[in-house]
Amino acid sequence: MLKKAYYIVRFDLASGAASMWLIPDEPCGLSVTSSCNLLVTCRGEANKLVELSTDGGKCVREVALQSDIERPHHSVQLTTGQFVVCHGVSDSDLHQVCVVGDDGKVTRSYGGRSGSDVGQLCCPYHLAVDKDSQFIFVADHDNRRVVESDVRVHTLRQ
Repeated sequence: MLKKAYYIVRFDLASGAASMWLIPDEPCGLSVTSSCNLLVTCRGEANKLVELSTDGGKCVREVALQSDIERPHHSVQLTTGQFVVCHGVSDSDLHQVCVVGDDGKVTRSYGGRSGSDVGQLCCPYHLAVDKDSQFIFVADHDNRRVVESDVRVHTLRQ
């Protein structure tokens, strides 16, 4: 059976030209790193972060996420160089926001089993960080709320 191919399509607004960049697995989230590269959150068999140069789409690096980060949705890079990753869908055991190093290992996390109480998330789909990487904002989809946390991953407000 043939493996499905996944691509990022880049459109040059000035010229109208398009280019396609092959990626290793299903793309789910996109963000821009501090070095202005494209960070692609891939889920599926790979469960990894792929950093691509915006000049030609060459792979700068791949970060394989530790095995209990299941079906990641989105990731952003902090000013420290670490990454924040949100993961968990309705049938996942864990619904978390994790800070991971460039080795893909979790250094801190927030959440756990799916729920709506303080300290719980249900399908965290998207992330944003402030310009100094002091605060993380999480779109907690199924709870219909935005959770604010400091980078030590302690909840401040919901």
